Amino acid sequence: MTHPLVDQLRFARSEFVRGLADVRGSEAQRRFGKMNCISWIVGHLAWQEQRYWLYRAQGQVLIPKLNEFLAYGKPACTPDAEEMWSSWRQVTQAADPWLDTLTTESLQAPLTEGFSSVGTFMLRNTYHYWYHLGEGMAIRQLLEQANLPEYVGDIDSLAPYRPDSGESTVDRVDKQQFIRNVRETREKLDALIAQVDEDRMLQPLDGSKWSVKDIIAHITWHEREVLAVLKARKLVGSDLWNLPLDERNQAIYEQYKDLPLGNVLSDARDVYQQMIGELEKLTEEDLNEPDRFADMPPGWRISNLFRENTYQHYADHLLELSVVLKGNS
Repeated sequence: MTHPLVDQLRFARSEFVRGLADVRGSEAQRRFGKMNCISWIVGHLAWQEQRYWLYRAQGQVLIPKLNEFLAYGKPACTPDAEEMWSSWRQVTQAADPWLDTLTTESLQAPLTEGFSSVGTFMLRNTYHYWYHLGEGMAIRQLLEQANLPEYVGDIDSLAPYRPDSGESTVDRVDKQQFIRNVRETREKLDALIAQVDEDRMLQPLDGSKWSVKDIIAHITWHEREVLAVLKARKLVGSDLWNLPLDERNQAIYEQYKDLPLGNVLSDARDVYQQMIGELEKLTEEDLNEPDRFADMPPGWRISNLFRENTYQHYADHLLELSVVLKGNS
């Protein structure tokens, strides 16, 4: 289990994405007076994560350009938004394995010789996200954009208070909010995919051998696993869960890569609708009590599994596809 401070950083990241990822093109590069532009804000947060968790913690510099143009104190600039989101994703993904190893003890150690503790830098990074998210939302208002996200989001499900022991105390899941999270995030993902014609769905994405079709099949595999658990009311699943993440994803890809696009799209619709129907049948007790489904690990609730394989999973691929597809449009 990740440390509670790491959970809070990741929640800040997810709220940052929820608030700013929709702003693209010239609007993301627009400056008002001396305010930063949104694309700069994204690159600046990527620079800070690289500086803390890659360079100072591990001696790595993944994207030198971030140091050259997006560091604190550098002259103002208006970088390309798609490039900045791509850089942000690369840096945060590279940092995550190291962040997963942190403990209460290691958070008290200096980030590197002569510096404050890892935990202090964790707080600085987390608060930095909120600072610039507020700035970004102010820019969106100046851009006269409508239907802006409201804050704070689903902290009860995504990042509830946990003492260092790891035991959660105030994270009861609200069923209706949970269902809304699933539906709304999936609708955003479907709306983005709907902009892609069928020929393009079969083409590998930049930097990957996966196509949009492969990503849809990948998401459907996870929903089918959720559906199996819902129907059985016990923790059942594919043997692929026993594999490391990269190997499991590769196995899923191999399983569906030759399936025709029409079959993949049809399966995606059918499995999602069946899953939503079964989720609607659940009670709040089903989502919150650890003994409502058979064969669960002690104290573990089924809502954890559902969340990770539905709207959190959708959000991961929503950002990935948004960056790649809009960058190539």
